[in-house]
Amino acid sequence: MTREFTHWNYRVVRTKDDEGIVFGIHEAHYNSDEEVIAATEDPVDVSSDSLEGLRHVMQVMALALGKPVLELDEKSRKFREVAS
Repeated sequence: MTREFTHWNYRVVRTKDDEGIVFGIHEAHYNSDEEVIAATEDPVDVSSDSLEGLRHVMQVMALALGKPVLELDEKSRKFREVAS
């Protein structure tokens, strides 16, 4: 498995905190084998310097809702797809 980033997109990541399970939209980074090898630690903010830019960012983020949810396996430190 290569650790070199080739591209990224937005993905829903399931995490746990003191209050339970939390879903957030994160940047997911892929290697050339299409494996998610990293993701932002915290969910991303939604902001832009224009209303049209904000609309575009939200549309691209919404695509993440149509993809499988990811979760970081604490033992292997690899991301896996999970049932939402």
